[in-house]
Amino acid sequence: MIRPETRRHAFPTGRDLRRLWFKTAWGQCRLVYRPEPFAVCRITLPGTGRRNLMPDPVGREEAHHPSALQIKMILTAFFNGQKPETVPEAWLSWEPLTPKERAVLEVVRHIPYGETRAYGEVAEKAGFPRGARFAGNALNKNPFPVIVPCHRVIRADGSLGGFGSGCEIKQKMIAMEAATSGNSHF
Repeated sequence: MIRPETRRHAFPTGRDLRRLWFKTAWGQCRLVYRPEPFAVCRITLPGTGRRNLMPDPVGREEAHHPSALQIKMILTAFFNGQKPETVPEAWLSWEPLTPKERAVLEVVRHIPYGETRAYGEVAEKAGFPRGARFAGNALNKNPFPVIVPCHRVIRADGSLGGFGSGCEIKQKMIAMEAATSGNSHF
């Protein structure tokens, strides 16, 4: 049996993966992807615990898959205050997630830009009534932040809850979306 903490990193390793480091207006991001067939495996946002992010070792953008460069543009635009484009589901590597975790992320993927939902509401919509804690744990494993906008999920009392990149960046992301979408409720 695979322990839950090891299942989180069950995507392909080694030569199968490419890493694209890039700067945004909020700091450095990293995209880990499989080139053939193309699939995003993990996105690391600015402020995430990894302080030793390095410049792109490939050194040339043209050496990266065109879809990876498109994801880079989507993330860069988001951190410049623009509503992100929808990323095709086929571009996301869901393998490290259980079907129940994926159900939660699918619900979150459809939360409109500039809006928030409560953990309990997300859990119920995913088919897990009274599963707010489960939803929070599933969102903690989200390998696709911004694409699956887990920052839009908050506690029922309106407080932030947790976020892998820290509550400060979560608050900033929610506020930016509210300001640019006209939903200034947060």
